[in-house]
Amino acid sequence: GVYVVPNVWHEHAVYLHYICAFYNQLPPLTAFLHGHRTSWHNRQRPAIAQLKHLPLERLAKTKDIYVSFNNGIDLQYCIRAHSIPKEVEGWQAELRAQAHSWERMMAPTLGAPPSGCGGYCCTQFLVSRDRIRGRPHAFWRALLADLLDSDTPDVCKVSGHLLEFTWGYLLGEPSNFTCRKDGWGVGGKELSEQVMHGRRLQPCSYLRGGAGECIYSKHVNS
Repeated sequence: GVYVVPNVWHEHAVYLHYICAFYNQLPPLTAFLHGHRTSWHNRQRPAIAQLKHLPLERLAKTKDIYVSFNNGIDLQYCIRAHSIPKEVEGWQAELRAQAHSWERMMAPTLGAPPSGCGGYCCTQFLVSRDRIRGRPHAFWRALLADLLDSDTPDVCKVSGHLLEFTWGYLLGEPSNFTCRKDGWGVGGKELSEQVMHGRRLQPCSYLRGGAGECIYSKHVNS
């Protein structure tokens, strides 16, 4: 079906809405994509083209999948706020500005924020349901409710920029992860060699969010 939800903080509320709504009925794999075909962060190969070449049936049998669709080849688009001093300074400044929101929304589940943060930018990725369920349903629901609460001043909420930094971390990637050119997360080292030998997708369905943001959900047999 088609669900139109408030598009708060760009794609973040849309992604959270999907997780909250389908947490107990998630398919083995879910791909979270933007509504555009290409952008500055994946000029070389559109996300949907990358998705079509993944061996989804094989990957669905694995519980530890996280792969980014954003320019792993061009590492200038990676988040390296754990290894590049200027970026570490930026991360620390972000945490100082967001100390109140981290303490209020993140700390009860995640504890203190990591001192550094590394990963892929721009929040387009394929992830296994076990990674999503690595955080309790209540955590995702509280985060979404807070973003949509018009009575909470925006300055008190977790910012879209902080979420941009931390989606991988929220989904089980280590905070000190360094981007790989193939786009895979820490759990994909043994699987990445199989990527170019996958099958094409079968018919799929879209759940679209406001302002063109969409979530692409591919159900495969577990």
